[in-house]
Amino acid sequence: MSNLEILSLIEKLGQLFTDYKNCKDPKMKEQIYRDIQIIGKAIDV
Repeated sequence: MSNLEILSLIEKLGQLFTDYKNCKDPKMKEQIYRDIQIIGKAIDV
């Protein structure tokens, strides 16, 4: 994975953390959390 791809994923993570913090819908919040986990694993590889 290139540095540019990693930076892009980190930027997306920042957006997701903000969405998670501001989300009022528990089901949507759960989906955002899963997305955060998936991206985190992708970066860790």
